[in-house]
Amino acid sequence: MQLSGPNSENGEGTPRSPVTRSAPRGVLKRDPDPNGTPQRPVTRSVLKRDPDPGPPSPRDRRFEAYLQDLYARGIAAGVHKARYDRPFVERLEREFVLALDGLAKARDTLRLIDLKGDPYETFKARAIASMLGDIASGVRKQSDMLEHLGFGRVLDSDFSKIATQMRPEHLPAAEAEILRTLGFPEIADNLPGLFDPVSQHASASAVRRQEVPITEELVRLAELLEEARKAHLRLAEIDAKVAVLTLNNGSEGPERQESIENLEREQAEIKKPRRWWKGVGKVAQGVVMSLADVALAVGALPFEVSEETRSWGCIVSVTVGVGTMMDGIGDLRAE
Repeated sequence: MQLSGPNSENGEGTPRSPVTRSAPRGVLKRDPDPNGTPQRPVTRSVLKRDPDPGPPSPRDRRFEAYLQDLYARGIAAGVHKARYDRPFVERLEREFVLALDGLAKARDTLRLIDLKGDPYETFKARAIASMLGDIASGVRKQSDMLEHLGFGRVLDSDFSKIATQMRPEHLPAAEAEILRTLGFPEIADNLPGLFDPVSQHASASAVRRQEVPITEELVRLAELLEEARKAHLRLAEIDAKVAVLTLNNGSEGPERQESIENLEREQAEIKKPRRWWKGVGKVAQGVVMSLADVALAVGALPFEVSEETRSWGCIVSVTVGVGTMMDGIGDLRAE
């Protein structure tokens, strides 16, 4: 996704009004599926402001001050400019809706894979390739947004520290309700359970983070998923060739049998184990979270939340999402 730089002022030097999405405006319609499949709407809703959790502990105050400083130094300027750039926000809103549709379809496919165990017994290789393409597209859009708004720089420098110090109570109170409203209740229900895996992975990968920063890891992840998509398109071709050769009533000569065996070996090399698919599920889950929170930060989502939630509070949410993706990458690499 190519994102243009935001402009904060018009030709006369008068600041534009920020593009807000806090008031209810009916339904945010999604582009129709070219195949005619009904699309789940994103309902515009107004959420209650985050409830007062009571006075924070000294540890929490230090952590919140740290997040506020990160936001002020690395993110605030980019987000502020983006909020005043109407074309940017409207384009981001469209891109978010398209990505959300693809990720919802991928979620449904991955849920069946988890239930059935063997994706290749349940889905055609082309359907699997399409799902991987949707997730790869979501990763690319997420990576572009993080980089453009400054979240990427913060994650590159401070991911391990944030991930190992944050706790579920640091999440904005509206986080779960936002995810449910967007159609991902399974993520909302499991938010507290994401913290320990993310923290453990961040601790275990601290040395790697010095060599491969988060933004580079996300680029590599999109490439890995795109390679897997192409491999599964090749798998579809192989399946068709094997079917033709198997059904052929002609000669049972050694050349034909050798062709079948070579194709079946290639099939086995392309097919992924169960753990790999669990990693893909974590990646898709993390993309949904971080995309939603970045879109919320710039006012591209129709939720009324506190300024803390929309600003430095998003850092924890985005870190949980990206950290879940990093944990998923470990499964993809069988680490």
